[in-house]
Amino acid sequence: MTSGLVIARARASANFGKLRTPMATSQGRISAALMRGFDVLGGMWIPGTATLFADTLAFEGLALHRAIYGEAVRAALPLAEVDSVTVRSGIASRVVVLAIAGGVLRLRGFQIDGFAARVEGQRRALAEGSDAPPHTGT
Repeated sequence: MTSGLVIARARASANFGKLRTPMATSQGRISAALMRGFDVLGGMWIPGTATLFADTLAFEGLALHRAIYGEAVRAALPLAEVDSVTVRSGIASRVVVLAIAGGVLRLRGFQIDGFAARVEGQRRALAEGSDAPPHTGT
């Protein structure tokens, strides 16, 4: 799906919610049927792994999701499309909210704050056109 230097990786669950712009996947786009499923009650949380690359945030759902729903969730979001990164308190864990033009992508997980800081740092570095190496913040 995406390659290059891995800046950070986190075990997380993703909620695509009412995202209006389907994210790119290794198969093209997340299917319309699965996107409708994300709309139910504000979306479902899909466990998996979030990986930050120099210019992309990728998410890959667990293989169990493919077994249950018949479709793997592999999505990539160019950091240039992210308007903001915020961290909010959740019921059992913190929630990272990535705002994009088509809605929001949420990631939750334990100790996700450091991952969120790296995403925000890398997003800002790209927006400023920095030639500095990838952000490795805390």
